[in-house]
Amino acid sequence: MPLSLFQADKYGQTPLSKEMLIALNPDVMFLPSWVYGEVDAAEKFRDQVIDDPALQNLKAIQQGNVFQMPEALRGTYSQHIVDSIIYVNHAVLGEAAP
Repeated sequence: MPLSLFQADKYGQTPLSKEMLIALNPDVMFLPSWVYGEVDAAEKFRDQVIDDPALQNLKAIQQGNVFQMPEALRGTYSQHIVDSIIYVNHAVLGEAAP
């Protein structure tokens, strides 16, 4: 069976190559605010993304639209999904959802 372009890894995450990210050129990027194993790993990852020379032409980086999604909101399937929507709406539009 051929691999899907968006096939999840063994943790259920879908890796995104740098080349695909450049091709997509997102207006907004959401990164994790917590990474297992190291206290400041998420901040280091954010800094690596923002400082990566290959990613400097991405709209999200140029416009300062790189946000760290709070861990409690990142993968929720509960009533807290509403909080996730409000967080994303505020980050993207600069205002809370009505």
